[in-house]
Amino acid sequence: FISVGASGGIFGYIGACLADIFMNWSLIFGKEFNDWGEACQHIWMVIWLFIDVAINCFIGLTPMVDNFTHMGGMFYGFLCGLALMDRIKLAPRTSQTRKQSLRAADDRAMRFIRIMSIVLALIATSLLVMLSTDGMTSPYPSLKYYSCVSFPPWKDKYSKWWYCDNCGMTTAEANIKDDDAGNYDILLMHCPNGDDVELSLDEYATNDRTWVEDHLPFFCRDNCNDIYF
Repeated sequence: FISVGASGGIFGYIGACLADIFMNWSLIFGKEFNDWGEACQHIWMVIWLFIDVAINCFIGLTPMVDNFTHMGGMFYGFLCGLALMDRIKLAPRTSQTRKQSLRAADDRAMRFIRIMSIVLALIATSLLVMLSTDGMTSPYPSLKYYSCVSFPPWKDKYSKWWYCDNCGMTTAEANIKDDDAGNYDILLMHCPNGDDVELSLDEYATNDRTWVEDHLPFFCRDNCNDIYF
């Protein structure tokens, strides 16, 4: 699935902030421009920026929040910051000579080239990901734990606070026994990957439809394959 959201744009701003810090490192932390107190304030600013990133990445381990959007936004925000922002110069401004004017024109041309390179890289990355998948399953299933983790780890698989699979999409058809109790005996379960699995419900001896619907995700985790898209 393609995921979009405001958090990706916010991380883009964070990436641009990191680019600004990277480009003006000596100005922000240099002893010739800052006393010890100012340097400490700048260090704490960077520390809190990384704490903010870490907290949001931790939140990204919950369902419906995508860490790939976060990191992608920050990565391209960093690149855009490098391409668009100027390094701060403290030299006094004077009238430009012809040589300086030509250098400024070259700088503008290089900035345009960098911007176009970023745009092309973004398009190429998007096409690579889109063409390597069928639009439903993830092209990189081994990275699923980076974006979502079932929690908490000390709970068994039936008692998690949240799950990161697609078993919530499971549907089923149940057959009722021809007896007085009217219990369900056969469950035809439609797994998220499109497979059909037939289960026996005799051991549960239930005719409660709500109970069956509530237990479908657990039946899915026990019997379906490819439950992570």
